[in-house]
Amino acid sequence: MEILVNREPLDFSLENESSLGEVIDELADWLRSGRFAITSLDVNDRTYAIHDRDAWADIALHTVREISVEALPLSEADHATLIALDEYCALLAHALETRNDGPIGELAEELPYVRGRLAGYFPSLADENGRVAVCSNRELESGILPDPEAAEAILAEITDIRTILQTREREYREPERELALSLGQLAAAAVQLIEVPVQLQTGDETTAMQTIVRLTELLTRVMRLVPLVEASAREPAIDIAGVRRFAEEITPQLSELKDAFEMQDSVLIGDLLEYEVAPRLEKLERLLPDQGGDA
Repeated sequence: MEILVNREPLDFSLENESSLGEVIDELADWLRSGRFAITSLDVNDRTYAIHDRDAWADIALHTVREISVEALPLSEADHATLIALDEYCALLAHALETRNDGPIGELAEELPYVRGRLAGYFPSLADENGRVAVCSNRELESGILPDPEAAEAILAEITDIRTILQTREREYREPERELALSLGQLAAAAVQLIEVPVQLQTGDETTAMQTIVRLTELLTRVMRLVPLVEASAREPAIDIAGVRRFAEEITPQLSELKDAFEMQDSVLIGDLLEYEVAPRLEKLERLLPDQGGDA
């Protein structure tokens, strides 16, 4: 049996594997260690959707003469998946808007996969069981065109999902621009953070928590963008080493802040935000192009 990766023969040792699924799992783990992901699968010149595991996992290995996979760097594979998810949403929206029941059956079959990928990329969309219930409609799930009222509700969901997908997709397409925007937003958040203790003391917990959640989202986004900028072809204008130092320095303060919120210690929260977190956020502008200086 021959194994090809990106059309190149691979010297890959097999042990006691008896099914194609076992081989692909081993191959995927090996590629993942090199930060690559399998994006397509051909077996004996037949193409299979890599995510449709039920279609190929149980194929007996003794019937396989050739396995050919395409693999992309993880960041490129993630980018391609986000684009594919957005395209799926666009197709589903078009079918609902035009009342075209032709593609509904095929789109319904892909819905569980789409939900699973959305849960992986956007855990905040998932319920306590880790599932995303987007486009949850019995008719649609059965491959039947929903009635107009139900279709309108689904279309509203699709619009929200596409906004999220396209926002994340921009991170892969323009990582340095998105990182600069996020750093600027973090620096601007310093003023809002200082107001949080007063908001907590006066009972305005909702506004205070919105500020903290926004801070967490921006920090998460920054750390997601750093490796994408580092992987880009050109030398970044942003001080990436400085961004990494900032992340290392602020992590202990965020841990203390979490503990302070759990203890409902508004004095400690205020001290941490005013004297530890906010000053570090203010210095972020120095890491941006044409600002100069060190963090």
